[in-house]
Amino acid sequence: MNVATEIRSIRISPTKFHRIFGKALKVALETTFPVGTELVTISKWDGRNNPEFVYRGSNSLRVYHPAYANGDLSEKESGVIQFIPWVDGTEALYHRLSLRYNLQDRSTWIRMARFGEDSIFDPDQSFVNLDFFSIRSDGFIPIYVKISTKTLSGFTYLMIEGQASDEGASILIKKVVESDVPDILVMARP
Repeated sequence: MNVATEIRSIRISPTKFHRIFGKALKVALETTFPVGTELVTISKWDGRNNPEFVYRGSNSLRVYHPAYANGDLSEKESGVIQFIPWVDGTEALYHRLSLRYNLQDRSTWIRMARFGEDSIFDPDQSFVNLDFFSIRSDGFIPIYVKISTKTLSGFTYLMIEGQASDEGASILIKKVVESDVPDILVMARP
């Protein structure tokens, strides 16, 4: 069974954010349009009247995507989150992944970094927003996550990679070893 078939056997996660590591770290895919864009659905699923999936601000229109979500690595080694495209993205300005920390969860410590950058992402922000296969970039640079919890001994390291095609976008998440992550992340401590 290939990954696409396997992931489609998973129930659709009809929420804006999908779990990467329990309730401590979640991800959403955002598509941003000019403010006056008329959304055209391209699938059976329609979130146009759901305020969780459509945000209309004064400067932009932001759409979020449900997913076939099998990416929670709090209890396994790898996973996939396949986002479901439900609107025509022809007029999209850009796409981005929005990673959300649960800052209220004091039992979990999380930091993120990427190769080629001089520092970790700001740990005091509840969101890390990353360009995701937009017209502004050629691809997606993998992001690495370091996690410590009160129930785990040592650190858990994750790598999040992105994929995009005409059929949609997905992220692949897998546990990695410390030697696979950026040095700046290895040095980070709670």
